[in-house]
Amino acid sequence: MEHWFKYCVLRHTPNPVRGEIINIGIAIVLEDGSLDIHIPNAEKKLAALSSSVTMKDINTSVNSTKEVAEAISRSNSDLAEQLFRQFLTGFVTCSEFVSFKVSAIKSYESQVEELLNLMVVMPKMAKEGTHKRISTRVKNIFENHNLLGGRDDIDNHLVVPNYEIDDQQGLVADFALQNSVMHVTQTIEFNSTDVRQKRQQSALNALTLDRAKQVYGDDTKKYVVYSIAKDKDESIEKSLFLLKGHADYLINMKDKNDFNDYIDMIRTAATQSSIHNYRLQ
Repeated sequence: MEHWFKYCVLRHTPNPVRGEIINIGIAIVLEDGSLDIHIPNAEKKLAALSSSVTMKDINTSVNSTKEVAEAISRSNSDLAEQLFRQFLTGFVTCSEFVSFKVSAIKSYESQVEELLNLMVVMPKMAKEGTHKRISTRVKNIFENHNLLGGRDDIDNHLVVPNYEIDDQQGLVADFALQNSVMHVTQTIEFNSTDVRQKRQQSALNALTLDRAKQVYGDDTKKYVVYSIAKDKDESIEKSLFLLKGHADYLINMKDKNDFNDYIDMIRTAATQSSIHNYRLQ
């Protein structure tokens, strides 16, 4: 029997002026409307950003908010979610709630651990290789379109590769384009057999897209272009499900129609006029 839950990422902003944000935990709304809070020790993260807030302060604030939300919501899970977000104030905020499922309740703890590893424990940068191949191919397509710009061309409605979103957290968009809104694209190659690398890259992409939305506003358009050389396995399904909660569009590069639609969207955003159409052959 499938069980569905909703979770959000808990965040701390040590210095609002500098806009630094770190992920410190997750909050999960259970089926009975109660809240399950998971906050690993983040003292090193706090120290690295010179935060005056301690782990005790964070745990006290979050648990107090949890108790109030549960008391008022009276087992109404939707209301518990709404109240928890509403009552979180000051140095702890949270992302939007997104759903995840487990096939059996015994799998819940392992899924929570995986979410913590993906969303809170900062992943290492994926090694160059397969990821570089897909981003290079997309870059070449933009270049063939005369849509590719340099580092300083973000205000010229051109696609800028390796665009820095947050230098403090080391978050970089594979491609960015700014018109009336910001368009941010992340790429990921699922042909690798390294499951851990897939998960790390998926988590890093999700963090980058979330941060882009925070920096450039709720209207930010978020894309993930991915490539799969064979049928999806369970690890890929999990990674795609994670990314689905953070991207507006998931584009399979192996699907010609899917990818051509993406190119059309970016082309239109960049030029607002008709140019030579690139199509996958």
